[in-house]
Amino acid sequence: MKGRKILFILLFLMSGSVPPLFGRHFYQEPAKPSHDHVSLVDSINHLAGVFLRTEPDSAQALITESLEVSRQYDYTAGVARALFLQGNYYQNRGQLELAYRTFYESLQLHESEKDKKSVAECYNSIGDVFRRQKNYKEASRNYDLSFALANEIGDSALVSENINNFGDVFRDQKDYDAAILRYNEALEIDLKINNGYGVTDGYNNLGDVYLYLADYDQAISYYNRALRLAESMNNQLEVADNLNKLGRAYAAKDDLETALFYSKLAATVSGRIRLTEELMEAYYSLAEVYQRVGRYDKALESHMLYSKFQDSLLDVRSVRKISELQFLFESEKKDSEILLKEAELETQSVQLKWLITAVILLIILALVFYRNYISKQRVNNKLIAQQEEIKRQTERLEEKNRQLKIINEEKNEIIGMVAHDLRAPINQVMSVVNLMHYEKESFSDDMVSYLSIMERATTRMKFMVSEILDAEAIENSTFNMDIENVDLCEIIEEEKKNYRLYADKKKLKLTTELVGNPACARVDKNIYRNIIENLLSNALKYSPEGKEIKLILRFEADRVVTSVKDEGPGLSDEDMKRVFGKYQRLSAQPTGGEESIGLGLSLVKKFTEAMNGEVWCESTEGNGAEFFVSFEKVTSNSNK
Repeated sequence: MKGRKILFILLFLMSGSVPPLFGRHFYQEPAKPSHDHVSLVDSINHLAGVFLRTEPDSAQALITESLEVSRQYDYTAGVARALFLQGNYYQNRGQLELAYRTFYESLQLHESEKDKKSVAECYNSIGDVFRRQKNYKEASRNYDLSFALANEIGDSALVSENINNFGDVFRDQKDYDAAILRYNEALEIDLKINNGYGVTDGYNNLGDVYLYLADYDQAISYYNRALRLAESMNNQLEVADNLNKLGRAYAAKDDLETALFYSKLAATVSGRIRLTEELMEAYYSLAEVYQRVGRYDKALESHMLYSKFQDSLLDVRSVRKISELQFLFESEKKDSEILLKEAELETQSVQLKWLITAVILLIILALVFYRNYISKQRVNNKLIAQQEEIKRQTERLEEKNRQLKIINEEKNEIIGMVAHDLRAPINQVMSVVNLMHYEKESFSDDMVSYLSIMERATTRMKFMVSEILDAEAIENSTFNMDIENVDLCEIIEEEKKNYRLYADKKKLKLTTELVGNPACARVDKNIYRNIIENLLSNALKYSPEGKEIKLILRFEADRVVTSVKDEGPGLSDEDMKRVFGKYQRLSAQPTGGEESIGLGLSLVKKFTEAMNGEVWCESTEGNGAEFFVSFEKVTSNSNK
């Protein structure tokens, strides 16, 4: 490195030009991070960006790690990106002053790196901070800067996001026609480029406008579209936001029971991932609905929680502090420009003193060898320090993993409680839907269509709640079983008939095969049927058209083995490690757009082991999968 610097200066002297060597402007070649360090930081930042939408606390831990590594190796772009993600974390938690400070610091670093896209993203986020503080003039100014850069670099997704933000400003100022115009313009762009997050935002925004216009059915329709899309992308931020909005829409429509359901669910999701603003809105909605249904104790409790979060979010001192910070940052930027001009003038002056420069160069040449020796010593010491730091980081990661395990157990408990509480209202809704079927001849076509949608939705919700409660019952050892000698052949043929219509619909061939001499097995008949239904449903869900699914029953010496074999995409090595875990979503995608909460295979494992059976899977990626369950075979001497 030093040798290249000296060669650079000598070449300048030979060409008749002399680089500045006087004072603070003496040439220093900046240290550059290695390719491995850049890849590591970029990977951490990417993962933190994903976790911001699903697990903000995990994202915060990764952001802190990225900042430490980036600053240690002087990776400016990595620091800038991590600060941008940090600003989003603060903004999602309602800490707007910290968000503004962090976004602005990120902006300055991105400008020094000449990264126009990231600069545009920073202006966009700073505009969001001002809009939330109702400072629409500053919000619009920052959105304009972001929009101009997005157009310049041809980033359609960022252009769409800015158009949506302009719509937000119009909406907040009650110019709803202009807002709808902007939202539809942005939505058209996002649909064209298949931008899932942008489409979700567009549906959300249109739902907001129609809610303000008291067109509740239209608002609920857009909110439901956004919710389904957010769930499919596991975007927990948008899921919480949409649940809140559905609660408000149903409350405005005087459907208080449904409003209470969505607001409670919004509070649960927001609290789980610590979303301050969404949690505040959920408590506000709960307070309003509880008051309208006469539950004044619950209304007071919810309103107190709402007030607590509102005070932290809309603190007037925070608004004033952001304005002061903006002034300081603008002044600092101007001072930097002045210093840069002074540096250029000083450089021109120093270049006239080339004779003095030549003498200094000779001295530098003499000192280089000594400095190289010192540098090697420093590198060795730095390597030792890095090894110690890696050890400390490993210990911190182990502690974080322990904390995450505890949080996961608490999450499972909350999910079980929510599922149990949901069962009664779902049954009530299904009862109402069944009653409405008797009157559907008097309904319009649209009403019949809505009734069908409600029936499918409630059936799916009841199935999901049942799966969650079944899993909870097995884990708590409260699941009752009736183990007896069962002829599995009959159940296999029944399930083949039950699923034939589904298989024909997807153009799949469903066959059965018996291997060995038939005999009974020791199982609970209904639970075994549930296991087969889960395995068949899973195979049908992931099998492409024209393929075959085999339901095989093998009678071995002392075991009866049932397997479901498909010709789908198979499982990767990573999928095989977590295939029977709870709430797991594997890499393969359903071929018919089906949805899943990730409990089916987990229940298969728990049911099988509860009946003293064995379960496993054999698969190679790209060549289908075969799931096996094995139970005790009934011999001639076995008793029922």
